[in-house]
Amino acid sequence: MNLQDLQPSAFLTFIKVAERGSFTAASKELGVSQSAVSQTVEKLEEKLGRPLLERGSRPLVLTGAEREVLRCARRFVEEARLMQNSLNLQENREVKTLRLGLSEVVDGFFSDKLEQFLIPKLQSVEVQTGLIPQILENFENGLLDIAVAPDISDRPGRIRHLILEESYFVLCNKKFSEELRSFEKDAFRGVELPFISYRSNSADRRKAQSFLRRIGLNSTVSYELENTRSVIRAVENGLGWTILPPLNILLGDDTCLLSVRKIDDPSLKKRLFIATDRPMLNPIIEELEGLFFETFDFLCGHDSSEVFNTLKTGMNLPEHIS
Repeated sequence: MNLQDLQPSAFLTFIKVAERGSFTAASKELGVSQSAVSQTVEKLEEKLGRPLLERGSRPLVLTGAEREVLRCARRFVEEARLMQNSLNLQENREVKTLRLGLSEVVDGFFSDKLEQFLIPKLQSVEVQTGLIPQILENFENGLLDIAVAPDISDRPGRIRHLILEESYFVLCNKKFSEELRSFEKDAFRGVELPFISYRSNSADRRKAQSFLRRIGLNSTVSYELENTRSVIRAVENGLGWTILPPLNILLGDDTCLLSVRKIDDPSLKKRLFIATDRPMLNPIIEELEGLFFETFDFLCGHDSSEVFNTLKTGMNLPEHIS
């Protein structure tokens, strides 16, 4: 085995599989396909000339002495990360302007802290906010250096970190809480309460409509509004009901007016990423990721309302995503 055969990325994949106990869980965390994870581990085993996992067990376990391989792999990956960060920080001194894209929901919670953090480090920070499709398009076209948004695709050379996974909730004004309890049995039809959605063809809108079709619940009347805040305000005022993930719901003016119910559907998830196509920005990406977690912890520690406690059951940080 030659030193050139030892790739930190391959060992990182092995580490994630060992920690999560399955190729599927590791692939979700790494943002790649299950087959890619499996192939990477198999090639690593070939290069090392030894099996690393007992594949017949569930969850997957290390084969005896390979726990020492895992320990060395962690040290190897950490050293590689520190070296890369050191090189990137040297290059990063030349970064004077940062173009940052935030989805509407992320902007509502995160923009103030982001700007306070970045402005002392850089000469100029340009923050673009808006609906998800526009942020994603601008990022893919190279008009943004860093994006914080759902549904950011993966591609070679891209640095992409998963920072939050959300379930979806049905929500309505409290005066319709009885209808909410029987949601999957023709909820809201008796009072002809309309479904409220986005005007744009967003992922939230597509996922909600796909779910409604699957359960055979098609609203005959609907309102289409411009953005999340408009949708939430309409629901708070009793004008209709909708389906949204927790961070969207928390943009409302008064969540105490709402009744919410979690949708237990594994296929109905929203994943929030932070990403860049510029390797020199990886140190900033990692710091912003930590800042997001601090902001999330602060939010969780300062809202003890019944609605928020329910919404928290549908918000998972990366270490809790299997």
